[in-house]
This record gives sequence, C-alpha cells and structure tokens, in this order.
Amino acid sequence: MKTKLYKGFLLVLCVTMFLVSQSCSGGGGGGGGNSNNEVVENEVGTGTNGIEVGTTDSVYVDINGRSSGSGTKDDPVNDVNIGIDIADEYNAQNVYVARGTYSSENGVTMVEGISLFGGYANTNGTWTIDRAVNITTINNVICSSDITENTTIDGFRIVAAIAKSMSAVVCDGGSPIISNNDINVCPTLAPNSVVKLTNGIWVKDGNPIMVNNTINGGISDSESNGIFLYNSNAKIKGNTINGGDSEDSYAIKCYGKSNPVIDENTIDANGKLINIGIAEIKSLANPVSVNNNVFSSNLNGGYYLDSTQDESGVIITSINDLPNATGNTIQY
Repeated sequence: MKTKLYKGFLLVLCVTMFLVSQSCSGGGGGGGGNSNNEVVENEVGTGTNGIEVGTTDSVYVDINGRSSGSGTKDDPVNDVNIGIDIADEYNAQNVYVARGTYSSENGVTMVEGISLFGGYANTNGTWTIDRAVNITTINNVICSSDITENTTIDGFRIVAAIAKSMSAVVCDGGSPIISNNDINVCPTLAPNSVVKLTNGIWVKDGNPIMVNNTINGGISDSESNGIFLYNSNAKIKGNTINGGDSEDSYAIKCYGKSNPVIDENTIDANGKLINIGIAEIKSLANPVSVNNNVFSSNLNGGYYLDSTQDESGVIITSINDLPNATGNTIQY
C-alpha cells in the first residue's frame, strides 16, 4: 500500500514540507465543513499536495478516483476498503467518501478508530457535503468485536447484497456510532429470490449507538426486522425505524439479555400478518427503556413481551404501562 502512496513521487528540488491544517466546523457527525460546507480537514498521503505521511487525519474516496491513488483530495482512491486500508496504515482517523454506488463483494469492513463519512461531492479537489443530494451507497457494513464508539459510520445509504448476509449492518460484538444513514436491506425483492429473514441492523453482543438514521428491515418471504438485538444494550435515539414489508415485521426485536435504551424514535412495523413495534422474545433482562417514541401502524400492538420459551407472550398496546416507559405516543 505504501508504494501506492509514493508512486511517482520524486523530489527534484529541495522543498519544505508543510501540513495543510485548516479549521473545520459543521458537517455530518464530525464529517466537517466550513460555512460553505467545504471539507477542510488535513490529508494523508504524499500525492500532488505533498502532505507528510503519518501526521494528518483524512483519506478521500471517489468512485471516479484511482485504485492506486494517494488518498488525498486531489488524488482520491476509488474503493472504500482501500481508503480504510490507507487510513489504517498511516494512522488516519477519517475516510470521506464522495457520492456514487460502491459495490463490494465482501462488504465494507470497519477498522477500530477509523470513521467513515458519506454524502460528499468532489469538484476538482474541492469537497463539499450535502447528504440529501450526494447519495453515497455502500453495502454490508461489518463491525467486529474490536469496534467501539471511537468508530463512526455516517451519511450513507447502506444496503445488503442478495445471496449474501441479508443484514445491511452487522455488529458482531461491535459497538460503533451509526448516525445519519438511510439503511434499507433490499428495497425490492429480486424475481424468484428466496429470502427468509432480513435485518436493517443486526447486533450480537455489541452496544452500538444508533442516532438519526432511517432504518427499514426490507423485504423477505418470512420475517424482517428494522433492528435485531441479541445480548445488546444498544442506545437507539431519534431514528425512523420500519420493520419492513414481510409476513412478520418487527421494528425492533430483542433476544437474550438485551436491555437497550429506545428514546425519541418513530417506530413503525409494516407486516402483513404480524406487525409489532418492539418485541422482547425469550428475554432474560428487564423490559427495555422506552421513552418519548411515536408508535404508528403497529396493528398487532406496539409492544410484545415474552419471557417464555414457546413464544406465547402477551401483546401490550399501552406502552406507557411498562416499567421504564414514559411519554410514548400510540397512533393507529
């Protein structure tokens, strides 16, 4: 990877190396930008800008860049995983991704301490952010057990690939910050495909923080979940969560020792047969904290509580009667 960064870089004259260090403010979840939304973070690499390796904090990815690019604003790489690899090698903290669809056979594998920000436009080396306009699509984001809240995924449209993991985001022990994303497993089901289970975000043994996302469980032939939690104390706040369009739909489904905090979300299931906002099934924990949410279109009930092994639980429509539940609004 180092050869990619230094390819073609020969010093003909003795020059003074300097850092590009400009202040930044705003942007998405730390994505940055000045009052004109221009990205002004420091860069990693020694491409056309001559930035010193190892002393700065940003790598840039553009679908129109080069696989052998240096990762600077003026010479971005064209693959998200390559951008993460460069950041990992040179201790960069942020990877900025320009609009476009980035398809990866094995998904995007996050690395601890490296945050990923989408929603940018690259105009001749000038990078600006507008998430609504600059749609940046990636697939199958994977967060392993070493991922903590020092790692953020922000500003993307995240989908799952058919015939692979049918969860758009997988936190297998990982606990990242997931913010300002549009997460939808598979907006349309391919003809003749057989998909039994889909999840917008799937979590096992991790405690991610999910803030200000739109999350949809997608379409399957059997069950879809906006968020699936197993042994997780996730924090879920300010999201719009839809269980998806399947026979059985759960906006948030909790298994095992899950005791998440669920605050200020719009929670909507959409199933054809079972349609529940939040379900605790075979749970060994106390009921989750559920505060100041709006439940809508959950025809079978906003809350399903079941601590048995045969799933013969009870549907609870009066959410605020639950322990640790206040200020919720039920709309049918």
